[in-house]
Amino acid sequence: MLTSSQFCSFLVSPPKRILFVALIVFLSLVYPGCRNKLIEPPASWRYSWQASIRGTTLTVPNSMGIASDSQGNIYVAGKYESSLRFPSSSNGDDLVDIVENDRRDHCYLAMFRAGRDIEWVCTWGGPEGSADVRSLCVDEAGRILVAGSFVGTVDFDPDSGWLEHSPRHERIGYIAEFDQEGAILQVRVLEIDDPIIAIGRYGTWFVAASFSGERSFQPEFGNEIHGSADTTSTCLLGFNSAGQVSFAASWNATQPVFLDVDSEGCPIVCGSFEGQVDFSGSKEGDRHFTSDREDIYLARFHESGELDWANTWGEVQNYRCSAIAVDREGPIYISGSRLDILEYEATHHINLGDFLVKFDDHGHHVWSRFWEGGGRNASITVNESEKIFITGGFDGTVDFDPDVGIEERTSAYGQWDVDAYLCKYSSDGALLDVCTWGSNSRDKGYDLVVVSGDIYVVSYWNSECYILRFGSGDEW
Repeated sequence: MLTSSQFCSFLVSPPKRILFVALIVFLSLVYPGCRNKLIEPPASWRYSWQASIRGTTLTVPNSMGIASDSQGNIYVAGKYESSLRFPSSSNGDDLVDIVENDRRDHCYLAMFRAGRDIEWVCTWGGPEGSADVRSLCVDEAGRILVAGSFVGTVDFDPDSGWLEHSPRHERIGYIAEFDQEGAILQVRVLEIDDPIIAIGRYGTWFVAASFSGERSFQPEFGNEIHGSADTTSTCLLGFNSAGQVSFAASWNATQPVFLDVDSEGCPIVCGSFEGQVDFSGSKEGDRHFTSDREDIYLARFHESGELDWANTWGEVQNYRCSAIAVDREGPIYISGSRLDILEYEATHHINLGDFLVKFDDHGHHVWSRFWEGGGRNASITVNESEKIFITGGFDGTVDFDPDVGIEERTSAYGQWDVDAYLCKYSSDGALLDVCTWGSNSRDKGYDLVVVSGDIYVVSYWNSECYILRFGSGDEW
């Protein structure tokens, strides 16, 4: 170790002094601990809670979801491991303060009344298993549906008794149904993984997910086999108002699938594929091919499960979907990331940034928007005035409007950390506004929903989870 006199002698030499100053400047630029900077979200209202995993605050992608009901109530779902703390809206006490010691992933569902006061929180998970949340929605009757996956033995009703499920396979999907008071009504276990759920008409709903090997999703209606041995496929399941599987469709895509429902109650799915994707099933046609890159597929099914149309889209890069939103007027919007594959390792991807693509109501391409430096796009929604909102994460300096002008934003700690963003676009693809928020944690917007014209984003920021409210017509 250098003594103080030796250190001063070291700095006497001009080359060494220059080297030392350069080192200090370098560390101040790239190491977050050398700086203290906080970019606050320009939200008109916020509420925060803590959900930790292995002693650190939650940073797992796609780990939080948000939805609303017809009364304007808001629901948030996510997962935690070591601790969960929800403060009360009316006083300084904690509504929920849980410390887990089993080192398993647990899940939570929280309700906020229309006045934005937190009403209740329920949890599930353990004792010998782990669960996560992938999707959240509310049907016309006010039932809350949470979709996710779990492994091992999981108790879905720890407050009122035991409601355990133990899957036969390594990882399996579930659909949990809750009432307006947070009481669990039913749990459906399906041999699928990473399910996404969307509400149809007249009490129907749909689930899109991946699955491995061969499956029969409707054994009571025959033994139609979906998928093939030793491969991963994608499926779309329809459920009637009684919660029974009404149809099952499948195709040979291995990347995550995303789902929404149009104004006629028909499910629309999107995802990425490489090589061949085939929606025809027992019918001829409707096959689409690509050669050496990932393209996007987009397909619409009737409420009864028959394929209406399917299209694909792609350009020179690889495109990985992250969300879909269907406008009530018919247009379809897909967001995601552009990827480039390194030549020396085909499985390693370089992220080139994010994209937003608009399709018409038959899946034909209308316009595309791209920006570099994102790559952590999470969710997308459309409001009643046909404004498109996207939330996600970015690092470094990003120009969110490269085609028209310069709309640059820089993350709080430069390229070595991630900040959250919210963008607003017009129906013709013009960027109307963008705002960002960040800290020395890996901040991100995970999901968003429109309630009475306002945008509510569920986000991770400054080492805590947040609900943030933005006015859709406000200047952020």
